[in-house]
Amino acid sequence: MTARCTVCDGLALRPLLELGLQPPSNRFLLPEDSGTEERYALSLGTCDDCGTVQLVDRMPVEAIRPRFEWLANNEPEGHLDDLAGKLAGLAGIGGETPIVGVSYKDRSTLARFARKGFANVREIARADLAIDERPFGPETIQRRLSDPETIAGVRRAHGAAGLVLARHIIEHAESAARFLAGLHGLLEDGGYAVLEFPDNARILRGKGHAFIWEEHFTYFTAGSFLAFAARAGAQVVRLDRYPYPHEDAVVAVLRFGASAPAPVPAPVPGADVLQFARSFAGERARWQAELARLAASGRRIAVFGAGHLAVKLVNFMQLAPWVDCVVDDHPAKGGLRMPGSRLPIVPSAAMAARGIDTCISTLSPESEARARPKLADFFARGGVFMPAFETPQAA
Repeated sequence: MTARCTVCDGLALRPLLELGLQPPSNRFLLPEDSGTEERYALSLGTCDDCGTVQLVDRMPVEAIRPRFEWLANNEPEGHLDDLAGKLAGLAGIGGETPIVGVSYKDRSTLARFARKGFANVREIARADLAIDERPFGPETIQRRLSDPETIAGVRRAHGAAGLVLARHIIEHAESAARFLAGLHGLLEDGGYAVLEFPDNARILRGKGHAFIWEEHFTYFTAGSFLAFAARAGAQVVRLDRYPYPHEDAVVAVLRFGASAPAPVPAPVPGADVLQFARSFAGERARWQAELARLAASGRRIAVFGAGHLAVKLVNFMQLAPWVDCVVDDHPAKGGLRMPGSRLPIVPSAAMAARGIDTCISTLSPESEARARPKLADFFARGGVFMPAFETPQAA
């Protein structure tokens, strides 16, 4: 099926970066799995009609759906106290305002409202969304919330909300426009939709190609999101940016109504996304040359962290010939193999026996800071951590 733009529903999508046939990043393999893996074309590009950066070749939602109950995607939360305070101060928001979170990613924000004394907070339940699939994640939630009949059913059962929270899910939506329309349908007149999403501006200015992920359909920047909101007839009440090492978190508070502004043109894709695509081949060659040099000098290399960033780094850059294993202390991942590369996943306690002395860290700086104290023996043996990703400069 021909992909449509996630923002304007047009067909003028233009691929800029072809990433080849890729397995879903969550499709970890059992040791005995020896058959052919599912693979799908993946590419990043833009819409020539509205300028939005997005996936052009996309995996079907059915392929993205997780196969393991224990899989979870954790989002940064260091800013949530500040955010909850700002949202509590919005005009018309009071202790009895119905506040709704659309997914598990909103639970910690809802808990902050409850601690502030808000009496009417809840998360939309799996039964509300009539989700029969197990396990499931944002890929299934976004589809249900983009369906007008589902939205009407939720509203009949629970009434309209004064504030709807949707953290880190709109980038997962097959149609960001339909998803936003679904959130609008949950709101009472004058209510607020709160959307949090990663700002991809610094990623697109750098060389973080591994951040392209089949589960993120749209790669918003703050600017392109503002254009999207205007196109949808939404008033941006406030837009807050919270800095993080690779992707800042942007929080947009939207309101809908007859007084919403007229749509404005979306920004034309600039040199950043074009350069991002053009730099891919050189970045792959650089990675391969560096790992070949390290291996030739006798270093034994592992990747640290068996998340989707590691999957994409190894597969996109074709690094498996120089990597011994992937290290991860998640109890359910040990003994599995990585999608695509089939590299074994081992606990950090196994590094010494395998002779690992060089780790490419795909962890966030926060996660790496927590992991380092547990690796004293590794560093005492002269072990080295290499950052997988540069930290792009802020705008």
